Amino acid sequence: MSAETTLLVLVCRRPVPGIGKQRLAASIGIHQALHVSRLLLNAALEDLASWPGTVVIAPAKATDADWARDLLPGAQVIPQITGNLGERIAAIDEELRRAGADKVLFIGSDSPGLTSDTLLDAARALDTHSTVLVPARDGGVILLGAATPWPALQRLPWETASLCQALAQSCADAGLNCKQLAPGYDVDTLPDLRYARQQLAEDRRPARCRLREWMDAHPAISVIIPVHQDEHALRQLLVRLRGMHSPPAEIIVVATDDAPECRQLFSDFGVHYIEHSHCRGAQLAAGASMAAGDILWFLHADSRPPRNGTELLRLHIAAGNTGGYFRFRFTGASTVWRRLLQTAINLRARFGIPYGDQGLFAAREHYLAAGGHAPIPLFEEVQLIRRLRQQGPFSSVADTIGVSPRRWQRDGWVRRTIWNRLLALGFMAGMDPKKLAHVYGQKPTDTAADCHQ
Repeated sequence: MSAETTLLVLVCRRPVPGIGKQRLAASIGIHQALHVSRLLLNAALEDLASWPGTVVIAPAKATDADWARDLLPGAQVIPQITGNLGERIAAIDEELRRAGADKVLFIGSDSPGLTSDTLLDAARALDTHSTVLVPARDGGVILLGAATPWPALQRLPWETASLCQALAQSCADAGLNCKQLAPGYDVDTLPDLRYARQQLAEDRRPARCRLREWMDAHPAISVIIPVHQDEHALRQLLVRLRGMHSPPAEIIVVATDDAPECRQLFSDFGVHYIEHSHCRGAQLAAGASMAAGDILWFLHADSRPPRNGTELLRLHIAAGNTGGYFRFRFTGASTVWRRLLQTAINLRARFGIPYGDQGLFAAREHYLAAGGHAPIPLFEEVQLIRRLRQQGPFSSVADTIGVSPRRWQRDGWVRRTIWNRLLALGFMAGMDPKKLAHVYGQKPTDTAADCHQ
């Protein structure tokens, strides 16, 4: 009878653009975050609908009371007061106890991993304990309940990683015995969303299925850009990425220096930044290890991807490819020599190995299974692509990526092309990539970070 005599309260906020889930919105956009918020709310309502006892919906605003009543007919509605979350929970708890409630559980609208068993276990815990908590993996809580009035909640560190510990200590200080159940998770950030997708893979509850289906149809894309003293080209690329039809969820720049102008550039565009070695393979691997997206897209700073690039990536992965690349195209005016070289490069990519300046990308799980980029200064993608092709199709998308001709123009078109082929032959013959990078750094006059083609 524990559940029948326990009130289950959903503390929620009406999903509207620009309100709530700001950290998630910063990654996937306001409208996508809004849709996720609605799907998460539906999952919480699913929990309320299956609860055998009394349920309460507590909207953030009194003006949303009618909206809350329409969410679940029969549910009691108590709008939240103003103040921090502790003050709001305390006010609702006090009102319910004045009306005769004994045991009360509180949940939020962003914990799709909650199960009926967890909720029932929490209700049963209140038969023998004063309070019950379900910790979140980030240090917060996703459920809190009490069979007695709460101690002061107002001054606890709400929405921080120390909340669960502080709440448990507050209960202990007040002489209340507290039961902590197995940890769960909530969804506030892009890594949380990816984690939820994994955890809900076998969940058959309808609202969870709809959430998972949406996540499957909208995989997050992380762009990783290695940079070596190329801030001007990087700025142009960042402008282009932010102006895409569907901007990537996150951008990670791995730079070889930490100049003030670099830091300002990263701040202006809200990108993640890592300072790393001059070895391009190590840069790419470091960026991939930090990325939270479902698809990893590796771009050179001077590349010009198409405006619909992210949409092409999603379609390509959804079609069953482990990853892919774009067809090579020089930016600027077309010439006979450029067209011939483009054709040769694209043929080589189709029947051999596409290189990094062709916008390589891969599904996260396939990238990790392939071992990622080799930590070497040249030809770091060769082994990766071979292993990706062992797992499944790895082909070009139906569009091109613009590649700057500046190095060919500087070194001479024929000289540059022959030199790069000699380097490739040396690598195929087993020469040490570090020695090749040293030679490459001498002639032509590029740094080792500017290799290929």
